[in-house]
Amino acid sequence: MEVSIFLRSGEQFSGIFSAASTEPNDARVTLKYTKKSTHQTNGTAEQADQYIGEGQDHVTTFNLHDVVDLSVNNLYLAASETKAQQAAAPAFRTDVEISGNLNIRERELQPWQPSADTAIDMSLEDSTRPGEWDQFAANEALYNVRSDYDENLYTTAINRSDPDYRRKAAEAERIAREIERSAPVNSHVAEERRMNAEKDGGLDEEER
Repeated sequence: MEVSIFLRSGEQFSGIFSAASTEPNDARVTLKYTKKSTHQTNGTAEQADQYIGEGQDHVTTFNLHDVVDLSVNNLYLAASETKAQQAAAPAFRTDVEISGNLNIRERELQPWQPSADTAIDMSLEDSTRPGEWDQFAANEALYNVRSDYDENLYTTAINRSDPDYRRKAAEAERIAREIERSAPVNSHVAEERRMNAEKDGGLDEEER
């Protein structure tokens, strides 16, 4: 941010804003790459502006009590100017803006059906043992793949030797029976409890 400073002595300086202090006893502003502006006569500068200040960054600190005017160059505050600067920058756009307000209609979904030559039963249910389907046994029987899955790696093992195990197991069974006897709040809960297996009215998964 380029800053121009005018002192009571009539001198003028410019530079890059670096720091400032507004403490009553230590009010100051610090510029980097400070230049002292020269006076012009008939539109011609007596000499080129020279860098002043300390170090390679030409740091100069001014006491604000000596400053008559301080101005910031090329600072845009107007909303229109700010928008013009940001016009080329990527901005968030809604789906409608991206699609260009096109008339988009929903596609009608079609349920997947296996081909006629599919010999494998795609159902997850075991008709011979309802409610006891074992995916690992099915994989081994169908694909000769034996799993080394160990459920104890993914859950907490039940300590059946715990003196309090029987009481906790009975309490868990009681809570489970209460849940199963309660009325389902929707068709999805009923499906999970296998209460509507024969009462789905011909509805598929999406329709339910």
